[in-house]
Amino acid sequence: MNFQPDRLLLRRTSRLWGVQTSYLDQQGGVHEAPASSLLQVISGLAGRPIESNQDLEALCQLRHEQFETQGLEPVHVKWVGEDAHITLIPQPAERGQTLDVRIEGEEGHVHQSQWHVGHDRRPRLKLPADLPMGYHTLTLRTPARELSTLIVCAPKTIHDPPDLKRSWGIFAPLYAVRSDSDWGLGSYRDLKTLSRLIQAANGKWISSLPLLAGNFDAPDCDPSPYSALTRLFWNEIYLDVETLVRESGSREALALLEHPDTQKELQRLRGAEYVDYHPAYQLKRKILTVLAREFFESKKDASDEYAAFLKLFPDLDAYVQFRTPSPEHQNFHRYVQFQTHLALTHLKSVGLYMDYPVGVNESGFDFQRYRDIFFSGVEVGAPPEPVFQLGQGWGFPSYHPQRLRESRYAYVRRTLENHFRYSRILRLDHVMGLHRVFVVPSGKKPKDGVYLRYKPQEFFALACLEATRAGADLIGENLGTVPAAVDDILVKRNFKTMTVGQFLFEEPPAKFKEMFPEKTLACLNTHDMPLFAAFLTGEDLDQVTQLGILNPAYTEQFKAARLAGKERWKAAVGAKEDQDLFFNVLKNMAESRAHYVILNPEDAWHEARPQNIPGTYREVPNWRRKFVIPLEKWGQNNGLKNAFSLLAKSRS
Repeated sequence: MNFQPDRLLLRRTSRLWGVQTSYLDQQGGVHEAPASSLLQVISGLAGRPIESNQDLEALCQLRHEQFETQGLEPVHVKWVGEDAHITLIPQPAERGQTLDVRIEGEEGHVHQSQWHVGHDRRPRLKLPADLPMGYHTLTLRTPARELSTLIVCAPKTIHDPPDLKRSWGIFAPLYAVRSDSDWGLGSYRDLKTLSRLIQAANGKWISSLPLLAGNFDAPDCDPSPYSALTRLFWNEIYLDVETLVRESGSREALALLEHPDTQKELQRLRGAEYVDYHPAYQLKRKILTVLAREFFESKKDASDEYAAFLKLFPDLDAYVQFRTPSPEHQNFHRYVQFQTHLALTHLKSVGLYMDYPVGVNESGFDFQRYRDIFFSGVEVGAPPEPVFQLGQGWGFPSYHPQRLRESRYAYVRRTLENHFRYSRILRLDHVMGLHRVFVVPSGKKPKDGVYLRYKPQEFFALACLEATRAGADLIGENLGTVPAAVDDILVKRNFKTMTVGQFLFEEPPAKFKEMFPEKTLACLNTHDMPLFAAFLTGEDLDQVTQLGILNPAYTEQFKAARLAGKERWKAAVGAKEDQDLFFNVLKNMAESRAHYVILNPEDAWHEARPQNIPGTYREVPNWRRKFVIPLEKWGQNNGLKNAFSLLAKSRS
């Protein structure tokens, strides 16, 4: 690609292939994408080298030909109660013809009609007004060809679950939850305990990080919940092994559990300050392997319950073969996925607020199984900003926009179904990624990335449809640089947004409460941000400056702004200590119009250390630090008791 492309030709080619040539940063400045990045991304999307302007012309022609010959777009959206049309790109012989139209729904219901095409250049067919909510396949038959498209008939808005209005919940990364009986990290059983604790104060739901399957086979495993192997299967490391052993009646497994070596290792894992994933997983796996073997030997896989599980997970055989070539070990993975499914099913009444990550690991199952819909020539990330001055690369590929649509979003639909099977509330991480995604071409630095565009109406229709079917709510994580068009869609479709208290801390305290809109989740911070105690002192700024993430020129500026905000707040509410300030801020959030309010318990006991610092990997122990207070002592902690009481009173 060592040539100087014609600027206008490059812009035209970029537009045809869905690549933005520029973008606005957080300060409103225009950033032009480097020509080399545009060429590399377009080449990757097209699967063709670009070595001259003639190649660019050829790619423009190719895109036009693809559009002209496809006949119908692969996907169309119809919002319930609104008119919708499909547009035919006819061949000359089809003009003036009468075509057979067949629309088949998921349950086999068929609507048949005929359509006189006429001689318009782009004839349009109006879809039936009474088309029921769901997925439909529309087929057009002509003398020369058969065309089809997916119709996504979705509700215009998500309905608010009535029992969750003005509710509050708690944020608890499951790995961080401690108890007197844990195995070095939290378990699905701990979510039940957490639920009982918050329900006493009228708390309705528990938020955690993604609970998807990871790979802990190696000592240097990556524990990031945002770099999962898959969005289709769940994390067995959180299984409650002791309960499974006792319910199974297995003598061999019980002997292993009670063995002095097991108990000694449990004590070591339990006492560690940070989660040690690999040995914790190996200890659980040793016992779960026994339970898996006995499960299949005793033919329990012939049960109706297991048969129902298999129907829900059609990729199970492919997944277990991906995890291991050994038939015995494949049965281990079948067993733990079955038990994880049962555990999550039992937790649905708890009120799970689940997190749907923006990507999956390139070495994981989903990428291997559905490779064609991913764009492996790029890494998803974020453009430069004051805190992350060099931009960010997140280590996973984007979707390939054209091939994803050609697949009719089959993978996306399945992953959404998988999450809504268990969750009452689903948070879509980086919801802007349904509209466009920032990608960094292989070999480039994040600052040289470009934006790749999708079809947002189609993504949002899928999400609205699946949420409505599940009776669940959706939260779009709209933090950072988000186009106005995305926020407009979120409002129009009744998604809840996110409003972060620490982002508003520099505003006058008297206005703080009013800055939380009704259709939002109010949170003081997120898992990617400093806890409130560190935020007030600026401890986090010193840390990210030392790590080379924050430009030192901004460090003192940000500190001064926070200090000024802190002093304004203290004067306004009469608080003497930083700890008192937290409860005043929480009270304002709880009394606001916000639909949801979330409490990070670590703020209540004034923890300052972060769970994660974006832009780092091995430099700091991300995703490993445990809560300092075990569940058994939550009822004795004054900070938690005060926070629970405040939320119960303000959210009633």
